[in-house]
Amino acid sequence: SAEQIAKTNSDVTVIGQDATGALPDQPKNMWVMQVKYFPGEYVLGYAAGLVAKGPKACYISGLKLPNIVGAANASFAGMKAANSSISIAYTFTGDFDDATKARQAAAAMINDGCSSFIVHLNGAVTGVVQAIKDSGKSIPWFGLNTDKHDMDNANYAGGYAFDFDKAYTSVIGKITEGTRTGAYDLAEPFKMLPLYHVTDEQKAKIAKVFDDVTSGATKVSDVEDGVHVPS
Repeated sequence: SAEQIAKTNSDVTVIGQDATGALPDQPKNMWVMQVKYFPGEYVLGYAAGLVAKGPKACYISGLKLPNIVGAANASFAGMKAANSSISIAYTFTGDFDDATKARQAAAAMINDGCSSFIVHLNGAVTGVVQAIKDSGKSIPWFGLNTDKHDMDNANYAGGYAFDFDKAYTSVIGKITEGTRTGAYDLAEPFKMLPLYHVTDEQKAKIAKVFDDVTSGATKVSDVEDGVHVPS
């Protein structure tokens, strides 16, 4: 782990990622990038609720980690902000990279009426894409980290990514100035990726929500004590 590398190489400053921020016994030569998804996921939730082609919007992810639970809850709040009458379903497959589990879970959710998805997965994204293709339906979905339009140009609708350049430039600047330990909150800044299969009106609404979240005009809560689906 990054923590162990730091402990055994005191002359090197190590940068690692963690969901919880500063570590209890963090080495004095280690920075932690605290990965928090909830602000970006709120915007994706809003988008998924806005473009849903039916009465249900859905969230699919892998492990039920605290920062993933926070992301899911934020996405549900976004869905309801876009459409107060929408119903919400979710699943955690137990694996971010198992495409077979993701395909099976997504297929069951589609059969149960899911008409848009937030896909918080890594290698398993292909399973959701296949499930949508197999359904023969047009179901928009949103992801994160990279533009996935080439993976599914028929249904992929957009996503967000962290501004890693700004984050790491900031931390490296601190290290250069002599501060060799600390924690950087990698919840913001984030940026929206290109949107597809949305109307100009929908695009403007999503952009407004993004601006409100990043400016602080809309406060998004990080709720990690359990999954809470609003009624």
